[in-house]
Amino acid sequence: MENIEFINDAGLDRWKDVVRLTGEIEDWDLSDDDWHWWKNGFGPSNFNLLIAVDKKTSQTVGSITSSYYEPIDGSEPLMIIGMFFVHPDYRGIGLGLQLFNRVVDDPRFKDINWGLKSVPEMTKRYASKFGYNKYTDWRVGAFKIPIKNMDPSTLEKIKEITIADAKDVEIEKIVKYDFNFQGKRVRRDGALKFLFREDNYFKKVALDKDGEVVGYGIIRKTFNNQITAGPMYAETPEIAGTLLREILESIPNLKSEYTNLWFFPADTNKGAIELIQKLSGGKVIEFEAWYEQFTKSAVPTDGNKTFSVME
Repeated sequence: MENIEFINDAGLDRWKDVVRLTGEIEDWDLSDDDWHWWKNGFGPSNFNLLIAVDKKTSQTVGSITSSYYEPIDGSEPLMIIGMFFVHPDYRGIGLGLQLFNRVVDDPRFKDINWGLKSVPEMTKRYASKFGYNKYTDWRVGAFKIPIKNMDPSTLEKIKEITIADAKDVEIEKIVKYDFNFQGKRVRRDGALKFLFREDNYFKKVALDKDGEVVGYGIIRKTFNNQITAGPMYAETPEIAGTLLREILESIPNLKSEYTNLWFFPADTNKGAIELIQKLSGGKVIEFEAWYEQFTKSAVPTDGNKTFSVME
């Protein structure tokens, strides 16, 4: 461990290392652009990228992020851990534990709720050793559709709603919808405002006849010419299907520029699974579902309205 240096609040160059390493080794769907979302959406003091570097080679060999949803107008504070990765050549020496402890020991965020997503082989360890023993009532599914197998026209468009460009919808309406979706507990204002302001994301909002938000969706470009859906929430599968089709049809050169489309729905959301199957003609790759775990209480998001998560 004496050959390892830890860089707190690392920069974009190290983030790009994480995107490449996790994409090549773990098949994760990160993007260089995600850095700007994390850093600007949360704010410099509320986001930290902690990097482990081999002193001899100066190569990035491990990472972990912490993202703080600060309280707004009485909402609950929440800290989320993510991008927890150790290069295979450096596993088994306690490096992962060092990274994890350095994040959770931050004195600024003691005694608040912490959350993370975990793979099945790690869930019990997080629960017993670190206290992440509060679970949502659904897991995060993972599906990859090869673009060549995808046909957006198979998704039905319903006429009872309007699909609007994000720029034409008041951002406060989107923020309000999201807050209600989070059980009126966690405010994600900064992150959402950045996501909907950026031009690098493909995004739409579903409105009912009264102009109220009934769903929203974002698709972003990710590693190795892939695209990823999320966040994507909707009141019904029919709204989600309409929203998804409109977003996909708005992407230039969809079939020629991109290789795969990723989804991360609630595994209990049968409507989401049916949409994925319909869109792919049944030619989809399914991976193990992840757990969402918290230290104090699980944020009660509705799995039946969760069509793809992001963070």
